Amino acid sequence: MISTDNLISTDNLISTDNLISTDNLISTDNLISTDNLISIMETKKCTCSVCGLAGHNKRSCPHIPIEDTIDDTTDDIIEERLNLSKKKVTLIGDLLDRQSYDIPVDVFKIWLPKRQCCKQNEVKHILNMGFNKDSVNLYLDLIDMIDQLY
Repeated sequence: MISTDNLISTDNLISTDNLISTDNLISTDNLISTDNLISIMETKKCTCSVCGLAGHNKRSCPHIPIEDTIDDTTDDIIEERLNLSKKKVTLIGDLLDRQSYDIPVDVFKIWLPKRQCCKQNEVKHILNMGFNKDSVNLYLDLIDMIDQLY
């Protein structure tokens, strides 16, 4: 049987006087309206000191010519076109992948002639598993024969 001594008395309950009144809450009159916010943002737009257009600064101005494309004798801009073969573009892509996967150069040189057998992310995976350079080379040699071996 529960005694009445263990029950909570009404004196220990929280009174409504301690609660936050609606007078203490933030009023919506003090908040910034969307019209004021838009006008503040419009005044903060940067303008370029080189060309005078808004939306960029002098460091990112698209109208500044690249320094090495200016002929110093005539102050004319020299337009250079770079035509790369598809093979060079593929090599550049492979080198960028090597960089992003953080594959060592010597392992990349082993992988490159055998790149048809697996992708660089697979090489990175076996490196993360603890393979050394010799084991990676052996893996790349055997990957073509995996169907016959297993």
